Amino acid sequence: NKHYLYSSFQKFDKINIIEKGVEDVIEINWLAEVEKRKDDLLKDLEGLLRIASVKDLTTSTPEYPMGEKIGEALDYVLALAKNEGFKTKNLDGFAGFAEWGESEDYIGVLAHVDVVPAP
Repeated sequence: NKHYLYSSFQKFDKINIIEKGVEDVIEINWLAEVEKRKDDLLKDLEGLLRIASVKDLTTSTPEYPMGEKIGEALDYVLALAKNEGFKTKNLDGFAGFAEWGESEDYIGVLAHVDVVPAP
């Protein structure tokens, strides 16, 4: 099992990777990593923002129980994760997750892709 110990997200972080009792430290410049991927990240974000993911039960189906557009947004982000090498799972159209690796240990990040219409 690999165990990852992350420090706070600042410009430079050190990540301690412990595998089979051997510790290795990797330094990551998060700003540089984002800059390298800036165009792709913005393209992906723009693609998500183009989906009007407002709850609309009039378009609800068994595949998209919260409505077609929310389902489309969920499919979109899961496809992005899958294209990056993550294993993904759609949980009956209500939620989904992406995971990396095979360890029993994990870090969870909660997010949502639907929006609430302005009054």
